Amino acid sequence: WTGVFGIGLLYQEFPLQIDTGSSTSWIVSSRCNKDTCTAVKRLDTSSLPSAKVDGSTSIEFGLGLKITGRVVRDVFSVGYLVVEDQAFVAADDVTAAFPGSGILGLGFGAKSPIPDKPNTIFENMVEQNLIAEPVFGIRLVPEGGGEIMFGGIDISVIKGTIQYLPVTSLLDWEIPVKGIKVADKIITPPAHFKVDTGTTINVIPEKYAEILFAEIPGSAIDNETGLRTVPCDIDDTFTTTFIIGDEEYIMPAEDLAFQRIDDTDDCIAGTQGGEIDTDEWVLGDTFIKNFYVIFKLRPRRSVGIARRTDV
Repeated sequence: WTGVFGIGLLYQEFPLQIDTGSSTSWIVSSRCNKDTCTAVKRLDTSSLPSAKVDGSTSIEFGLGLKITGRVVRDVFSVGYLVVEDQAFVAADDVTAAFPGSGILGLGFGAKSPIPDKPNTIFENMVEQNLIAEPVFGIRLVPEGGGEIMFGGIDISVIKGTIQYLPVTSLLDWEIPVKGIKVADKIITPPAHFKVDTGTTINVIPEKYAEILFAEIPGSAIDNETGLRTVPCDIDDTFTTTFIIGDEEYIMPAEDLAFQRIDDTDDCIAGTQGGEIDTDEWVLGDTFIKNFYVIFKLRPRRSVGIARRTDV
């Protein structure tokens, strides 16, 4: 999911992926002439009269993506909000194709690879008193699109109550999860999910994925990608239930059958096993798009989850 954001006093617009799992914003630079860069809108930093270059850095992501570039500070615009002295990376080298022109990092600056750990754009909105409340709310629409609201939440799409969970990490929007259930099988290890709009799928340790997928007829592992698959026509009863706090949140079977593999009846699963810490899991877009998710910075960091009227 991407949104359009402005850079510089002259307001150059760029489509950036909204990423609550990233601590640093970055934009493809005009210095990058690879095909991965020329296919998207690029930023020419020489056209930013107020920009200040402040060193360099590199950031590694999953799936072979690594960026290297200059740390730049300039005005960053989100709708009518204008954030001063916002640090971001002008990516002079990008190793893999990427949707949009870069990332809007909405994690915590404490995790930034930039040496002085600058604030993220949301943290600066709060510090510069640009928003009424230290919060933002996200609604991802399953068909694409959605909204992000800074300084408040969109109560018009919320159904029922909001459950707030304490953030358990200083580095990520991480919340405790009690368990996951598929069919009649439930696993309840002590775990924490990073709530990450920059990750398309949910990720759990492989040993637990084996247990859950054993309950799904026709599930397999794709020989080419190594990813878990399920039949695209999976029965509607194979929902995934996430037990979080005092609530059970249901991800429909259609999101478990996430993406069809070309010319087959199999779909890449919307939850995957991975080589990750046994207590640090990822709650990605296949879950998030079914709910309204709120990220609150003060007085205590927390994540709110609410059911929606439009899902």
